[in-house]
Amino acid sequence: MKASWKAYYENEELSQDIINKPLNKITRLELREWAESLMKKHEPDKKKFCRMFEIVNQVMEYAADEDRNIITENLWTKAKKKINKDLLVSKPMPTDESQVFTGDERRKLKIMIHEDLERYEKQSSSAGLQILFLFETGLRIGECCGLKWTDVKNGRLYIQRQANNEGVKEWTKTTAGYRDIPLTKAALRILDEVIRFNEEHDFTAEWIFQSSNPKYDYRLSYNAADRKLRKLCNRLDSIEKSPHKCRKTCISTLLDNPNVNNKTVQRFAGHRDFTTTNAYYNFDRKDKEAQAEAISMALAV
Repeated sequence: MKASWKAYYENEELSQDIINKPLNKITRLELREWAESLMKKHEPDKKKFCRMFEIVNQVMEYAADEDRNIITENLWTKAKKKINKDLLVSKPMPTDESQVFTGDERRKLKIMIHEDLERYEKQSSSAGLQILFLFETGLRIGECCGLKWTDVKNGRLYIQRQANNEGVKEWTKTTAGYRDIPLTKAALRILDEVIRFNEEHDFTAEWIFQSSNPKYDYRLSYNAADRKLRKLCNRLDSIEKSPHKCRKTCISTLLDNPNVNNKTVQRFAGHRDFTTTNAYYNFDRKDKEAQAEAISMALAV
């Protein structure tokens, strides 16, 4: 919300008149014309559209509450219906290889990460181990940066906060984000490695993934895993991917397994409903040759 405010309101010339006008003087037509002018400039898809205008929606919803009665109704909900939908940009469907890692890539990443830990043993970053942990837990990077050792109990991980370089928020992205998930044997081994890493570098803070930087309250930087992963992708001669693609890989892997119920995957991911899980986190992790072979076998008579 802060990023949207800066990008589309505070630092956006087109928004100054609507910001400075009293709420009870704004008309539906003004809202629609303002929104369409922003859309022409910033060319949003459906997801970006929601980010751009959720602020004005919430402001008007708050102001129209019967206990406040600053305005009589949320005019944005009506103005939105009249907006020219042709101004929305249709994004091409992303390719599988740009969204997830193959099994072979994961194995190579694991080898490279452990080689780097040995080669640069004095380096004070556990970003590589954090990447491996994301593959096993499907966490959002902010959730992972905010993890404390007290969140690990009886082989399960309790997700209840998120962090970035600005600080820690004692809540998750959505109410569905509050969850506890089982830790795999591989995840538990990674945590053992993190314990050893922290001991070797004299890290004694409450966070699981730590650094020596007091600026982030001794948490690992929000960007550390992203920088590390992109370098590893370049060494793999693969498409650069962000830590969020580790989450997508994890969830896609679970969706591929017939022994894991779809509802279980949804809760594991921290989604409100399975539609989100299936629409945005279900990708084929096989390379193109393996995909072609699978299709050939499926269509064989």
